[in-house]
Amino acid sequence: MRAIAAAVLAVCAGAASAAPVIVRGGEHAAFTRVVLDLPVRSPFEIDESGPIKISVSAARDGFDVSEAMRKLNAGRVIGIFEGEDSELLLALGCDCDVDAFFVEDAMLVIDIRGDPSLQNVARKRPVMRRGTEQSPAQEEDTETAGEEFSLPVVFSSVAQGNHTPFSEVLPPSEPTMNDAAVERVERQYDARDQMLRQVSRGVSQGLLKPAQSLPVPRLTRQEAEADLPEKRSLPEAVSNDSKLNMRIVTSADRDFVESRNTPLSASLGQSCARDETLFVHGWVGDEEFSERVGRLRSRLYGEFDRADLQTARELVQTYIAYGFGLEALQTLQSTGLEAQDLTAMAHIVEGGAMVVVPPADWQPNCDTAAALWAYLGGVRGSKNAPLNTRAVIAAFGALPIGLKAHLAARLAQRLEDDGFKKMAEQVLRIGQRGAVDIPAGVTLAEASLGETDGEKSEKKLRDVIEANDVESPLALISLIELRTAKDSSVAEADIELVEAYAKEYRGEPIAPKLERALSMALAQRGDFDRSVGVLAGAAPKLERDLLSSATENLVARMVRDAGDIEFLALAFDERVQSFDLSSAGEHSMADRLIDMGFAEQALILLSGPAADAEGRSRKILRAKAALELGRSRQAEAELLGLHGKDVMALRLQARLLRKDHQAARISLETSGNREEAAEQAWLGGEWDALRALESEGWALEASLSELDSGQALGAASLSSGRNLLATSEDLRALVGDVLSRHQITDVAPLD
Repeated sequence: MRAIAAAVLAVCAGAASAAPVIVRGGEHAAFTRVVLDLPVRSPFEIDESGPIKISVSAARDGFDVSEAMRKLNAGRVIGIFEGEDSELLLALGCDCDVDAFFVEDAMLVIDIRGDPSLQNVARKRPVMRRGTEQSPAQEEDTETAGEEFSLPVVFSSVAQGNHTPFSEVLPPSEPTMNDAAVERVERQYDARDQMLRQVSRGVSQGLLKPAQSLPVPRLTRQEAEADLPEKRSLPEAVSNDSKLNMRIVTSADRDFVESRNTPLSASLGQSCARDETLFVHGWVGDEEFSERVGRLRSRLYGEFDRADLQTARELVQTYIAYGFGLEALQTLQSTGLEAQDLTAMAHIVEGGAMVVVPPADWQPNCDTAAALWAYLGGVRGSKNAPLNTRAVIAAFGALPIGLKAHLAARLAQRLEDDGFKKMAEQVLRIGQRGAVDIPAGVTLAEASLGETDGEKSEKKLRDVIEANDVESPLALISLIELRTAKDSSVAEADIELVEAYAKEYRGEPIAPKLERALSMALAQRGDFDRSVGVLAGAAPKLERDLLSSATENLVARMVRDAGDIEFLALAFDERVQSFDLSSAGEHSMADRLIDMGFAEQALILLSGPAADAEGRSRKILRAKAALELGRSRQAEAELLGLHGKDVMALRLQARLLRKDHQAARISLETSGNREEAAEQAWLGGEWDALRALESEGWALEASLSELDSGQALGAASLSSGRNLLATSEDLRALVGDVLSRHQITDVAPLD
């Protein structure tokens, strides 16, 4: 990298005030600007023959460089220092062009143009002189310096004089930046490249428009100071012309207010509906509901029974604000008012889903209340337009109290289904604030989300059930599910009540859910046969998830609590076999069937595939069933590729089943069971392996193989005969001990 030092010599005139010259800096797109606020306008000289020197006969009291580098971050200027005898030194990080000119009376502007570089560049340029009028006639060229000059990027001390070199100059062949500085510059380059890619992408999508600008040779003082550091001052409150109750103090506050006064845009350039058009809280008014509706209805029709559309709009808005969607729809139809947004909102308030095309400016990623109404109407977020949960919560909190309580359960359930559980809990809390009577739907949503503990949830559900209203069947279903999840018994009265509800609501959409709850309650009580019958009848009408959870609950309790005869009867029942059991349910049933000796039926249950962790369990159960059926090789085939102590035990059983004592001995020896391995070596006649194991429990058997059966008889003598007799007695005693140890006692006596 090449560093250039620029020295500005200022000789103040006698009339100038004795104060240091303030040096300021600012970054532009293609150049860096340094400004010197001189007391008076005076001639200046730029010398680029060695270190660049800019001499100005106007500064005698030094320079104030405290704010010079505050806004310089492009890498063109990496240091501004005050030298001796009214000298200013600039360390540059590029092979840049330097230009200087006056703006107005006494502001000297120095522009450095070029791209930052990491290499040292020796540069020699002529001397340029300019006078106060800054005309080419006053420029004087001087001789070029005879020697090349190289300057480090960062220098600790500077010695000033006529062509005086700096105190610490590194050779051109050595690096002039440390590792930290190089990494910092590389990070700046990476950030710049990323920014350019994002900007170009925005331009290609039409989100940004390039601002064409050309360099201006002559600038006014205001334009020259546009990008320079501003003087610090205390913020003053700015007038707020918007409807937001907000005191504007900072520029961020100002931009926020301005953004609220203009239509916000969703992704892909789609504009969003303004908050003013969806300000439901403002539709309530200061009157009572009956007074407001009566006044509006009296003004609704005028001469010749023509509807006043403005009054009709206010009446529809009033109905929506109080949660009367059906009345709002009837008013829209009778008056002929065409309002797509009000029609959609009325459908949402009444039924929970839009049966009409939603407005184009309702998008779930909007930053206004449009996100809430779009989401309530069934518009889901996508990858390119994700749900703006912040806007949804903010808009929901701004609704009237009654409408919040009316929509809270529905919105919370939708958020939970989409994976926003924390947001759903927050919606339920907001929906209960200020409400005189908490709707039963909110209580049910709290129970399903687990917002309260078990006892509080049961108490709230009991209150809803005892109220005997529209929500009572749903509350009873939630209560049975809660008791089942806690593995608690269900009261007989609750079982009778849910059975009565199932008969009462026969043919209604809620009937299959009531039958499912009845089946779960019967299974919890232990009446498995009735539970299977009820669930089998409701299965064709139930959703897949609800049916799967009910069958899992039934099978788990049947395997755990049913007697042997009852379990076998249910396991072979066609109704149970018709259920689409999960892998866990099939495994639990198959395990008990294997323990009871019905391995063939277990293999039928385990015939299908299982994925992930359930696949290992299924293979182990198949191996157990194969061993029960005496199929040792099938068992070993099922265990191929599996590892673990349970797998080793099953593999050993398979080898023992086909009397492969050598393979069994190897398996036991590998697992560290020396005594059991020695037994398999004894049973397999592996005398060498038996001796090698050196088992204390099988030392007697191992000694049999150590007898020297090939010992030749010596010459006939009394001593050799005595030795042979002693050896035979020891052998008989050893064989007797071995036979007595392995004596067979359960064999019928010979005739």
